[in-house]
Amino acid sequence: MSTMAIKYAEGYPIRSSTDRVDSTDDEKMTIKYSVIDGDVIGGFCTKFQPTLQIIPKENGCLAKWAVDYEKANEEVADPHVVVEFIIEVLHALDEHVLKNN
Repeated sequence: MSTMAIKYAEGYPIRSSTDRVDSTDDEKMTIKYSVIDGDVIGGFCTKFQPTLQIIPKENGCLAKWAVDYEKANEEVADPHVVVEFIIEVLHALDEHVLKNN
């Protein structure tokens, strides 16, 4: 299994994360990973395991992202901030790819 340390740009609510790739499936075009360190894990969530699937479409692809998570405790809010952050990052990545393709 591989890990990747990610540092995000200033201004984002999440500054860093360390992610471990748990599995990949080339046929289904999926990657499952776990956030094992950083701003999401610890006081906010004890488990944060996203799955990313790429679905080919006529004029490109659709990225489907889902996450299995466990809050650190019941007082912690649902991770809407994290989900909104990921959506923002994916939109920025999409714009970058389209601009540079």
